[in-house]
Amino acid sequence: MTVPLDPDLRLNDPADPVAVEATTWFVRLRDQGAGPSDRAAFDAWLQADSAHGTAYADVEALWAGLDGATFPVAVSEPGAGGGLESLRRRTLLSRRAMAAAAALVLTVGVSLPSLATHLATDAQTGVGQSRSLTLADGSLAVLDADSAIAVDIAADRRDVRLLRGRVWVQAAHEARPFRVHVGPAAVRDIGTAFEVSRYGDAGTVAVTEGSVELTLADGPALPLVAGQAARFDRGGAVFAGSAAGTRPAWVPDPTDGQGASPARLRFVDAPLSEVLADLQRHGAGRILVTDAALKRRRITGTVDPAQPRVALNAVLARVDARVDRVGPFVVVRPKSRRGSDEDR
Repeated sequence: MTVPLDPDLRLNDPADPVAVEATTWFVRLRDQGAGPSDRAAFDAWLQADSAHGTAYADVEALWAGLDGATFPVAVSEPGAGGGLESLRRRTLLSRRAMAAAAALVLTVGVSLPSLATHLATDAQTGVGQSRSLTLADGSLAVLDADSAIAVDIAADRRDVRLLRGRVWVQAAHEARPFRVHVGPAAVRDIGTAFEVSRYGDAGTVAVTEGSVELTLADGPALPLVAGQAARFDRGGAVFAGSAAGTRPAWVPDPTDGQGASPARLRFVDAPLSEVLADLQRHGAGRILVTDAALKRRRITGTVDPAQPRVALNAVLARVDARVDRVGPFVVVRPKSRRGSDEDR
């Protein structure tokens, strides 16, 4: 994807501390326990610097423009670094839940659900990192950025649960069934290599070698062979484009030398919401999307995950979107309201 960068889309490094303070006050004053002393302290903060009032007005304007939208938020725990101890969780939040999440991020930074995920995790990666590992049965699993899996290998089964992010598996050939579980779906290996991505309770499967069976709940299995891909959610599964090559573009080839091509993120008719979730996992920031129609815009192209913010700029230039940074969040909005009118 070769797209000139719109100067309006460039992000500022790092988040403005005044904007963080304004976001903190916005959340604090909407807490049920807020009282006169909080209001007095807030008034004093406003009077201390004219920039405070401007920043607070920006947060109020953003909040008013959300119109009940839901969006992905990454919440990290205290002390989370960039390695395997980095604990991340992505969920869909309403406006009210976003206030609670913002309060956690901006104060103690604690996420109990992410702690629960951590306790169930056997292997994970941090934002912008990847990891290859050999499972007990000899299968190869490659985790993309900000991903986590739980592994259960027993005498009669081989089960991998994708807790978040993306994994590519090259299953060892043997009699025990090999399955990857993600949300409502299970992907059964039939002597193959394949990629599974998770977006909440939805996801994608792309087969790069052999074949798999994709099953949702008690529904019939959807067979996929090398070169085929499918998208699924709780409502069902559909074919979705093709899987190119023997390895996904983001998976490094250990047989390549130093001259190997760098990893890439490849999207084929993918909704913008999934593209942004992938870029968020690679370090583009905590991304909020305020417009439902914008989330559904389709993207086809290839970007460099090593430069996630450049990639974000390029993607958003394709869909006529703008970026604002409010506190710790990267807020994506349409430059015009054309995309959102169809939802009204």
